[in-house]
Amino acid sequence: MEFMKQGKYSCNYCMREYKEKYNYDRHIGFCEFSHKSMKERESEIEAFDKIPTVNELFHYIKEISVRVDKLEKENTHLKRLLNIENKKINIIDQLNYSTHKPPITFTQWIKDLDYGKYIYNIFDNDLLNGMLECCCRGSHGIDIYNKENLPIRCFTQKPNVFFVYDEITSSDGKIIQWTMLNGKTIDKWLNYIAHAFLVQFKYWCDENQTEIDNDEAKKEQYFNNYKKVLGSTKQSDEIRNLRIRQKLYSAMKSEF
Repeated sequence: MEFMKQGKYSCNYCMREYKEKYNYDRHIGFCEFSHKSMKERESEIEAFDKIPTVNELFHYIKEISVRVDKLEKENTHLKRLLNIENKKINIIDQLNYSTHKPPITFTQWIKDLDYGKYIYNIFDNDLLNGMLECCCRGSHGIDIYNKENLPIRCFTQKPNVFFVYDEITSSDGKIIQWTMLNGKTIDKWLNYIAHAFLVQFKYWCDENQTEIDNDEAKKEQYFNNYKKVLGSTKQSDEIRNLRIRQKLYSAMKSEF
């Protein structure tokens, strides 16, 4: 039974639409047969008393060819998705199986960032930019583009997730290996960096205390720098950390 939908012939079995009735008629016989149960197909074949014409067979073969092609494309797409999922699952295992390991842990890399140098970036800009610049430049001669030795990695297969090479406590005691960090743990480290800049600001104040006490311009500079190191009141620490995570992921991501 044919079904007209907005001037088109629609197949009730697969919902495919045709503009021409001729093409619809070529399709419907094969589609109706293919949607029957195996028992119904066998019964119909046994009762078939008419040999299909060459033209009918040709149209059936074309219909089968289109369906096979569609299934192959869907199968390729599913295999690609499955491959991506497998890579997501095995990232930590593959990192730990690798014979090459970073020369330092993530904790050491973070603690040894040059806060004294990049606090001046905060003075010239703001806390977010200073934190980003400090992280990007890294420590021990390992910046975020030195992926071979970098103790923190992220990949396109796992959006906005960070993997770090660090010391962890396991059933065998303390070991150093790759592990995955969630957003909250990354935020704790970003808050550590923000606090480290506050400590560095205290050192700057101690070094310039005499000028701050006796020079109005230096005193004004002190207040401006202090506000910048504390961070903007317009954004919370959570928003600041989110923006830093997003920017770091964008700069560091690579194919696994």
